[in-house]
Amino acid sequence: MKKRLMALVCALVLALTMVPAFAAEDVIYIVAINDTVPEIQKSTMPFWSGGYLYVSCTAFQDFGIDYNSSAAKQTLLLYRSRGGGALIFDLKNGMCRDSQGNVYIESAVTRSGQMFVPVGRVAEYFGLIYTYNKIQYGYLVRLRDTSSVLSDEVFLDAASERLAYRYNQYQQSLLPQNSGQNANTGGGAETEEPLEEGAGQNLYLSLLVQDTDRASGLLDALGSSGYMTFYFPVELLESAGDLTRRMSVTGQAIGLAADASKGIENVLTQLHRGNELLSRATGSKTRLVWIENSSEQTIQALKEAGYCPLVPQVDFARRGVTSSSAAADLLSSAAAQRRANVTVWLGSDVNQTGLRALLSAAGAEEDQILPMTEALS
Repeated sequence: MKKRLMALVCALVLALTMVPAFAAEDVIYIVAINDTVPEIQKSTMPFWSGGYLYVSCTAFQDFGIDYNSSAAKQTLLLYRSRGGGALIFDLKNGMCRDSQGNVYIESAVTRSGQMFVPVGRVAEYFGLIYTYNKIQYGYLVRLRDTSSVLSDEVFLDAASERLAYRYNQYQQSLLPQNSGQNANTGGGAETEEPLEEGAGQNLYLSLLVQDTDRASGLLDALGSSGYMTFYFPVELLESAGDLTRRMSVTGQAIGLAADASKGIENVLTQLHRGNELLSRATGSKTRLVWIENSSEQTIQALKEAGYCPLVPQVDFARRGVTSSSAAADLLSSAAAQRRANVTVWLGSDVNQTGLRALLSAAGAEEDQILPMTEALS
């Protein structure tokens, strides 16, 4: 009996030593907002605690739910500014109450300077739909409201490439060479990476949408061979809901285009309106902007307002990409930069023929066609 007991203990010890140390910490939780998949950030990744799934307060901002914390009072307030009620989390006593006086046992949690809240409680109170699904890369936490178009089943299928891209992007951010970069925040200076001999480049192609039919055709040409950033004038967003939703679920990036000829206040008004329309169509907003007739003062003012204006390394708008020769010239211009990451402005003169030629030539050079990120603009 003693021998059996000792064998059992040894087996148990051996089994415990074989459990990977990263099992709990390295589980990936990807948050989706309506029909979009924002960038994954380690600092805001959801986690389980005390039987509750916690997500960052920032996950609810696209639904018009803001937050305010008080270190002195040890409280966190989540609220809708337009009379949508509020949840007050008492961090000291480990509870929360709503603006109607109801008390709940869940509390907020602080981790690495970020505030996290129980997703189930917040979603229920503010009338959101919250789902949790096992996926190839870990778990998908999806928040949506009535503006959401796709069911979970359809969304998981439609957003498969986007999920893969976000997962790979996140894994790249964890590599040692990226540890000093302020990735995905748009707040730090870009760290320049020189191009290694024989290595392909990362090309971040951006264009101005002036015709939704042409933009839809470019999406067809892209297929699964690359990603781009489509900048929309505000007036075009009024009727481009279906197109922007398609772009969002297929992994394309979306930005706003505005004209600065009437001053910065007019630009900010245009961008605010554009984000309202974009949020209504896709459930998400953007900080990526392309500004015509801009100045250094305009660019600085927009950065201070939280936007990420595009200042490309290669401006190919005058030439356009409408043929194989134009595509070859574009790649030559990008290669001349001798940079690992090259941002390119294409303007509006791009057609399917030129784009297909560009994708083919870029593939031959082992270049990647990627969507713009806030840290690169």
